Amino acid sequence: MVMSVDEHFRQLADTMPHILWTATADGTVDYVSKVYRDYTGVTLDVASQSWTSALHPDDVERCLIHWNRSITTGQQYYVEFRFHHIRTGEYRWQAVTAKPVRDESGQIVKWYGLATDIHEHKLAAEKASELANRLDTTLENMSDGFIVLDQAWRVTYMNRVSEGLLRKPRSDLLGKMIWNELNVAPENPTFRECRRAVEEKRTVEFEYDSPISSLWYEIRIYPGNDGGVSVYWRDITERKHAEREITRLALEDQLTGLPNRQLLRDRLQHAVLLSKRTGCYGAVMFIDLDNFKTLNDTQGHHTGDLFLQCLAQRLSHCAREIDTVARLGGDEFVLVVEDLSSDAGDAAIQAEQIGEKILASLSRPCSLDGYQHIGTASIGITLLDGQTRSIDDLLKRADMAMYRAKAAGRNGIRFFDPAMQTAINVKFGLETGLRESLRNNLFALHYQPQLDNE
Repeated sequence: MVMSVDEHFRQLADTMPHILWTATADGTVDYVSKVYRDYTGVTLDVASQSWTSALHPDDVERCLIHWNRSITTGQQYYVEFRFHHIRTGEYRWQAVTAKPVRDESGQIVKWYGLATDIHEHKLAAEKASELANRLDTTLENMSDGFIVLDQAWRVTYMNRVSEGLLRKPRSDLLGKMIWNELNVAPENPTFRECRRAVEEKRTVEFEYDSPISSLWYEIRIYPGNDGGVSVYWRDITERKHAEREITRLALEDQLTGLPNRQLLRDRLQHAVLLSKRTGCYGAVMFIDLDNFKTLNDTQGHHTGDLFLQCLAQRLSHCAREIDTVARLGGDEFVLVVEDLSSDAGDAAIQAEQIGEKILASLSRPCSLDGYQHIGTASIGITLLDGQTRSIDDLLKRADMAMYRAKAAGRNGIRFFDPAMQTAINVKFGLETGLRESLRNNLFALHYQPQLDNE
């Protein structure tokens, strides 16, 4: 017995895992495969009722649009909708594809369709979408910038904070090479290290000072399994400014802006190492203002501070770029001179010339809020070389030379020599001995008569 096409279709349909169905021209279902009956538990007479009655009310209009479009175009349609599962009473997601069959006159005579239960898949997709939306919300609201890059370091995603950090909308940056946006050349050491870290599946973290935005960034780069890159970054400009301010407060004199005692010791150490490496002498010049207390007492401390600031500027103008001018405190300043002659005599002459320049600079009046003041200073100088024993020795020698300049009448320059140290040691020993004798009552008073022979 020869089977008709419909019989072949139905016999084939009952062996397939999907639901196959046919309908008349007006959409009345006239066949559903065995899978449908097993799936819903209903017979054909129930299934043949209006198919729209089994749809979720919110999905009817969308399904009709696809149905009518297929009638108009004759093309196969595909639609997903929620189907009322009669046996369980719940709505389950189904995906249906159907195609109309026309006769020679173009009239629709039959519909053939296939339906698949996609409920679990749909729920999983919705959950994944919900998680993705939640993740996207989290990324958009996080305080750090976040960027996803492909294997070529092109931007595939960036959050709102990143737009602010780069000062560009993401629409202008998607697909762009991130290093170009940060103005980092391919040969830049940072760029090379980041590429190497990603290739080796290592995380890399660094700080970057952008020449475009004048901002400091802290950047962390995490390699992905697919060769892409995730970037977390933040603006640390305020922190860097605070660090610089802390460093400035720790290493600079607050009144004059010159290096303080701590930074001076570092510069002196550098000068000693340079002298050892090059064989050239350096010099330490201890500068103490003459009669500064009188200026403070007569004109007030504000005027005295203005004069110290004026002196700091003039000392800086007298020094070379490689030299260091520092303030120890009060009216005491130190000038560290580097890279003088390799001959001690010539180096001393060079240092003395700088000292004379300083005294000449001070001889010009300083305008201090309308008050004109001419100051003088006593300068002590000691040479330094690679054999210098300690920083404290250098400062002590220059200090002793300065006091010798004061003893010689002030407003002058004196050099340290070993005889000065010997004289200071003798004087210190004598003073110590006298104090010790007084404390132990070792002195005795003797009277000598005075006679007048006339």
